[in-house]
Amino acid sequence: DAHNGIANEKPTQRLSVSWADSARMELTPYLAQYPDLARWISELIQFDPRPAYKQRDASGIYAMQLFDLDIQWTMHGADHAVISAIKPVTYGE
Repeated sequence: DAHNGIANEKPTQRLSVSWADSARMELTPYLAQYPDLARWISELIQFDPRPAYKQRDASGIYAMQLFDLDIQWTMHGADHAVISAIKPVTYGE
């Protein structure tokens, strides 16, 4: 009987996602700890985590944090994101 009082419907995947070769290489050291990490990152980006006022922009570089990683992606058109970098989170820099 649970319901969500904030969102009337579940989110939809809005973006197609691809990976830059360099980002795939940067991901490799983390796969032992997180074997499904590539899929998780792709699925998160598909839901377009950009701020709502930016979701119509067809270009730009964006970032988010997942676990101890900074994930960067670039928009290529209004509905395609390319994951461009996976870096460890650095604090105090």
